Amino acid sequence: GAEKRWKESVEEAREEAWRDAAQDVQAALRQGDGEEVTEILEATRNAVQGGGGGSAAPIACVAFVRHSAAEAPADASFHADRARVLTPQGQNAAHAAKKWFGTLCRGEGAPHGLALSSQAGRCLETAFLLAAPSPIVLEGVYEGMGEEEAWAAYQAEGEQAVAHYITQGHGAVLRQYAERVLVELADAVQLRLRQLRKEQGESAALHLGSVVVFGHGVFGAATALLLAQALRLPRPDTTLLAQALQGEADGLIVSASGTGHVTLDSTTLPEEVDMQTAK
Repeated sequence: GAEKRWKESVEEAREEAWRDAAQDVQAALRQGDGEEVTEILEATRNAVQGGGGGSAAPIACVAFVRHSAAEAPADASFHADRARVLTPQGQNAAHAAKKWFGTLCRGEGAPHGLALSSQAGRCLETAFLLAAPSPIVLEGVYEGMGEEEAWAAYQAEGEQAVAHYITQGHGAVLRQYAERVLVELADAVQLRLRQLRKEQGESAALHLGSVVVFGHGVFGAATALLLAQALRLPRPDTTLLAQALQGEADGLIVSASGTGHVTLDSTTLPEEVDMQTAK
């Protein structure tokens, strides 16, 4: 069935060939001339054996939403990070983000079909303020970030794009994180599809709408990138995800037809063009 093909596409994306290709290109990165980001994306895409494309699951897209602005942690420990909540400015930003979040494809009878989240309070609070469905917690979204190597990489690099992490030698760390989250995501999708099939019958054409994952900056972007590669999307789509610096309450969108970066931060958008006066 559809959910089986979805799971298979994720499992195929975990082939050891990716690691071999990544190691080869990372070696080239240390000696290259600045064009290596596209090389590693191409090598990764060629190594990953995605499956099914848009038919892998009856969903419109997967949106990876970064939590809104949160209070600074009391210290650099992982425990202190987990306790953070949204600032008043972050709450306002989440309210404003509903302008784009509300345009995501809806499921039948419910907005966006399925919401998944980190267990961190700032992510759950963002989901609530965006009026998402009650989210299901995926343990790997937050716990994976707390793995020793992942947390050390984040403390060293901070909020940077996936491409930056890869050039600094942290590609394998992000890859391991993304694998875990995608498997948990696939399991959640399968469970929801089974529930819908019981409700609507075995022969019903299931439509889940959009699947939304509330998570954390570069880790969410890495997961979006791996999913895009598993779906064998073109290099411009994967490059967009690799180079995106996800702002607060921003969304990275992955669908069978391409990827996108949705933001309300006007400083990250191209200059406005007035078509009435354009020459």
